[in-house]
Amino acid sequence: MTNRTGEITIDEVNVNDQIYMINKTYGYIAEHRNDDGEYWFIQFENIPEAFTQAIEVEQIEAMATDALETCIIVYLKLGKELP
Repeated sequence: MTNRTGEITIDEVNVNDQIYMINKTYGYIAEHRNDDGEYWFIQFENIPEAFTQAIEVEQIEAMATDALETCIIVYLKLGKELP
């Protein structure tokens, strides 16, 4: 199993679809199914409390852009406005 670690930044992609881009990660990617049938799982660590309270993650799609960097698209259900 491959794990990748890094920093996290949040860039708004489409407010109407409540989709945000998170590139790199707070935690690591371990398992989740992608288009190639590979399984990856994302576990976030050390995310600011206000952020975790503001969202509910509905779906996570992870895409490895190269061996050292991972881009993660997180589909969010907004419980309230993001801080």
